[in-house]
Order: sequence, then structure tokens, then C-alpha cells
Amino acid sequence: MAGADDLIGYFGNSLLVRATVAPADTFADLVTRAGAELSEALAHQSAPIDQVVAAISRRGGGSRGGLDSLVAASLSVRGHVRGPQIDGLTWEPLDKLGTAAGQLPLEFSVVGDLAGGPLELELEYDIAMLDEPTARGLLDSAIAFLGAVTTDPATEIRRAPLLSTVALDGALAASRGPAHEVADTTLTAMIESAVYWRGDRVALIDDEREFSYRDLNVTANRLAGHLVEQGVGPGDLVGLRTGASIDFVVAAIAVLKAGGAYLPIDPDYPDSRTEFLLEDAAPRLVLDADGIAAAIAACT
Repeated sequence: MAGADDLIGYFGNSLLVRATVAPADTFADLVTRAGAELSEALAHQSAPIDQVVAAISRRGGGSRGGLDSLVAASLSVRGHVRGPQIDGLTWEPLDKLGTAAGQLPLEFSVVGDLAGGPLELELEYDIAMLDEPTARGLLDSAIAFLGAVTTDPATEIRRAPLLSTVALDGALAASRGPAHEVADTTLTAMIESAVYWRGDRVALIDDEREFSYRDLNVTANRLAGHLVEQGVGPGDLVGLRTGASIDFVVAAIAVLKAGGAYLPIDPDYPDSRTEFLLEDAAPRLVLDADGIAAAIAACT
């Protein structure tokens, strides 16, 4: 480099390589293709990066200049710092001093014995953009991803994990909210328990009627007996073609008490939709609103 004879330090020219990741690419595919593109790019390694960035920015209509307009994160590889091996001289790396300013918001570095020894992943980040927990989470995600694809290079990129096991468990726990232990029970058993503890309290109410838990349970038991007489048993399906009402809730619970399962059918469904449901599900019995009301009335 002209005029650099008296300078001390590292001189390098960044080489930009464009790479596209297809959804079905494996990590091995990506490495092979990136290697081929890198070989082609080395033919233009003397091109100043500022000129490359300026040319791309003009082509893409970008207003910013510099490397940061194209790259937000980097990944580099380097060996451990090795000091001079001189008798009587001791030395130690000053890693704890850190770097005053990075070139990019995120700079990952794989550091270690490049001859096959253990490796570490370091991250330098812009503290104006990220706090430490967020940066540590990104580092853990990178470790999980790199660990998966290097263990099995045939892994498709889209299927490689982006969260560690601990982080995934934490994300799932946060999405579900706090977990509470619940008794191993059924809906009908819960209603019978409510009858025992608060039987006279209101369970169902509409504009005309209200049912206590005791009323609900007694009526559902009687209707369940009626359904059993009609041939409904364990595993049978009963269609309930009615809207939301007290009678629907009573009928649904009665079906469960009879050992069956209920199929709600909105009476406002088009006939073709209703016909499809009935043909597909093949219920043993179908009750509409009048049939449910009549059956309940006959049981009381």
C-alpha cells in the first residue's frame, strides 16, 4: 500500500459476497454455493469497498452510504491470540479491555483452535440498540443454530433450531401463561361436584328462565335416561340442531352423561352444510330445538 511503509497495524479490504438461501437448502448446500461465489468474488478483491457500496446504493435507490447500509451483522473466524515465544518474556491478551466501537451492530466471532480443537462464539454488539439479556439471547440462538447444522450438515436451514432447549421451554411457558394443577376429572363430574358445594346457585340464565346447578343436574340426568332408552350409548354421536340456549346446554350435558358425544349444528347453516355434517358424522340421533324442548318437558 503506497505511503504505508511507516504504519503499523492490520490492513485489509472487505470483500462483499452476495448469497441467497433457498427454503430447502441444506447447510452443506449453502456452504458449497457460498464457497463457489467466494472464489468468483476473489477475482475482484482489489475493488474498494466504498465504491462497491456506492454503486449498489445507487442501483437500489438507497440514501445511506457505507458498509452499514448493506450489512447489519457479521460472522468472522479467528484463532486464539498467540504471543511471542521468547525465553524470559511473559505476556497475556488484554481481551477484557474490549473494543471501543464496532463497525456493525452485531459482530459474531468464532474463536478457538482452528485445527480441530474447541471453539467459542463471541458477540460484540451496539449497546445503544440492545441490552445484555437480548444480546445473550441472540448469542444462545446462534449457538443452537450453528450446533445443529454443524452436527448434521444435511439439515435444511429452515428446520434448524433457532432457540436452545431452555429458551424454547421459556418461550412456550410464556405463551401459555402460568400453569395451574387441575384435577383429573370430567365435565359431568364437575357439575355434580358443583351440586354438592353450591347446588342452589344459578348455573344457567336467559331472558325467561334460570337453572340452578341442582336443576341442571337433575334435568340432564333425566334426559340422559331418555337418550339411553333411544339407544344412545358410549361412543355414539348425537346431533343437536339448535342455537345457544339453556336447552342446548342441558342436552349437551345429558348426551355426555349417556356416554355419547354431541355434534352442535347451527340451525342457520345452509341445508347443504347441514346435510354434509350429518352424512359425514352419521349421528345415531338428531334433535332440533323443538325435539330437545319436548324431551326435557317429558322428563320433568
